[in-house]
Amino acid sequence: MEVDTLTAKVPLAQVRAWTDQAAAAGLGPGDAKMVAHVRASAQVRNIRNPVLLSQNTRDIARMRLQGVNAMRFEPVALKPRMHVAVHGGGKATKPKVSISPATGAPTRGAMFKAGLKGAFSAASIASMIPDVILKFADRAAAKAALQNIQVKFIKEGFARGVAAGVMRWTEAELDANSKNRVSSFRLQGMGDAAGMLKLGDIFKLAEATENYAVDIGYAYAGTQKPSWKDQLRDKGFAFLRNTRYHFGEDPEALFEFEFIDKLAWAIHSSTDAIIGPAIKFD
Repeated sequence: MEVDTLTAKVPLAQVRAWTDQAAAAGLGPGDAKMVAHVRASAQVRNIRNPVLLSQNTRDIARMRLQGVNAMRFEPVALKPRMHVAVHGGGKATKPKVSISPATGAPTRGAMFKAGLKGAFSAASIASMIPDVILKFADRAAAKAALQNIQVKFIKEGFARGVAAGVMRWTEAELDANSKNRVSSFRLQGMGDAAGMLKLGDIFKLAEATENYAVDIGYAYAGTQKPSWKDQLRDKGFAFLRNTRYHFGEDPEALFEFEFIDKLAWAIHSSTDAIIGPAIKFD
């Protein structure tokens, strides 16, 4: 650990402006100054998503609105490293994708590695169709219905993932508060005229598609600069204000599903323009 002196490379007037902005948002003098210095250091280092660990859990939500990804600091006991024997010639092969130690699943970064076009290529989209309805996928009526379902839930999931990204949600918050939100109401009129696709099958397809798109939207937002995130967030906030949507005085409301769903709706014209050209079918 060492003292960070790079903040001095940012004009003092800018650091003071960020401090005043954070204080106006409700942070105490010490936290406001700390947030400003983290932003300044990140700017000098060209870090897009600076992380601030804090035990001030009451104000973490406010901190996140000031250009830093504030997270609760939870000390974890260190574990000794284990020696793993490698068999088969003495050389290990690297996995094709990055694996999350916590879940064993491919990380969002690995899913997004090929970019939007790779994430929503014809092959990727086809892979989300449950086996039980694959037998209908080549029939004209069912094929059209499947594509309509996937386009709808790709766009809505992507918008929600981007919204979570611009609000600096953590991955844990994303998984807990933004997924598995498909309802019968949202599926109305999504079947095929011949009735080959059953409601349960449509539900499985919609949920798998949307959850995947949420992850990709979140990963996409993570590749963007803070200024891009702030501009899109402010655009969404302005739209919500104009439609008289009010989310209360508690900053924690900004990290719940009801809010992020509304913000996704508010920015969907921007996210549709991003994701639309990337969706490809055979």
